Amino acid sequence: MKPNPLFQDEASLGQTPTIGVPGGAKKLTKTQKRFNRLVEQINAQREAIAHWQAYRETYQKRLAGEYQPLAARMRERRIALVELLDRIMDSGELGQRHRAKVRDILDALLSGLLAEAEDPALVALYDKYADFSFADAQQQRVEAMRTVAAEALGIDVDDYEGGDSPEDLADWIDEQVRAAHAEPPPASKPRRKSAKADARATAQTEVAAGGTRALRDIFRKLASALHPDREHDVTERARKTELMKELNQAYAARDLLHLLELQIRVEQIDGGTLTGLDEERLRHYVHVLEERAGRLQDELVALVQPFSLSLGDVGPRGVTPDAVARALEADIRDLKDGIRAIEEDLVRFRDVRILKQNLAGYRIASVDDDEDEWQPASQGRSGRRRSRR
Repeated sequence: MKPNPLFQDEASLGQTPTIGVPGGAKKLTKTQKRFNRLVEQINAQREAIAHWQAYRETYQKRLAGEYQPLAARMRERRIALVELLDRIMDSGELGQRHRAKVRDILDALLSGLLAEAEDPALVALYDKYADFSFADAQQQRVEAMRTVAAEALGIDVDDYEGGDSPEDLADWIDEQVRAAHAEPPPASKPRRKSAKADARATAQTEVAAGGTRALRDIFRKLASALHPDREHDVTERARKTELMKELNQAYAARDLLHLLELQIRVEQIDGGTLTGLDEERLRHYVHVLEERAGRLQDELVALVQPFSLSLGDVGPRGVTPDAVARALEADIRDLKDGIRAIEEDLVRFRDVRILKQNLAGYRIASVDDDEDEWQPASQGRSGRRRSRR
């Protein structure tokens, strides 16, 4: 004898049932409306999280496959330009006026390259052309950071025992700031609560406990219906085994909405059941849904935050997978344009006369204040790229 299927409609497998208190002749109560709004909010959060998770994989693939190789190529070409300009400086073909401009360009290029990653050869070139050594520059940055940390943030920098680099100190300062924010505020003498406040706190505790009991009741009913050991049919046992995994995960996550969806899928409840649910049990449900919506919001923020940082000053509503994809596409395009331009410069500037012609439009503070500023290709559009580490 073939057993009854777990689902009346086999096509419903994999589909998410619609949850909510349906409207009818009677007007929905405040609690019922709150329940429905929370269901809509959680469904929207689920959809957004799924969208970001799917896009994150696409983003990482494109980052590794296109952006990072181009960024490495750009760095190689910028280093090649530094080396070319260094050779020209050593050749003696430039006069004092042109040498001052090239020195200024080298300082900007080398500072940018060393900010990305230190390299002994680049440090040596920096020391060759800068007014003070790279080590001295790093020390000045460290001292400035220590001053800001002590005076503006109130951090005792004498406790720092890390490395000598500004990056190490910055990481340590960030840790101190996070730790300070994580510490609870100093305990103050508790004020005597009013009888109304005591009653409200007691009610909230009871609602929370009721929510836990409601989750447990639903879990037990579903576990009784879905336990695979009670199923003799091989196909049904395999199906119930997967559903039990789904049930256990939902219960562990206190995901009431998922549990209710499972109940509808196995026909333990329907829309009418939710309509007839008493107000006390519905308040318990609302409490659990509010808790779940908060956790989903935290998960969504954690997913979006790395992309928000890559977009810079875009507001939170502007951070969407489509916006991130457009920004990444623009960065890749800028890298390609920058690489192409700098490679042209590497060929053209072998002729010192062409370099001198380009330097005519370059301005530094102490030379030719009335001339327009000129930048080599490596400091043009590509210099606006956001960090995508």
